[in-house]
Amino acid sequence: MPYFGTVDADEIKLWIRCNAPRWMRETLARYPQWVQQEIYADPDRALRELDNNPRWINEELRARGVFGDFFV
Repeated sequence: MPYFGTVDADEIKLWIRCNAPRWMRETLARYPQWVQQEIYADPDRALRELDNNPRWINEELRARGVFGDFFV
């Protein structure tokens, strides 16, 4: 890894904090509509589901008749 010089951790944290909402919106926009609706309707439930089972979305896709791995 090349040397980047002096790094200000607070500046990096601020940059991430400012950009994270956009990253989340752009990522969520690539999901099927029903996933977007579920996450927007109850983000805490979606987080619990994914914490309990990281393959939750893929399993839901299969249950709804959509085959293949969404994240490949």
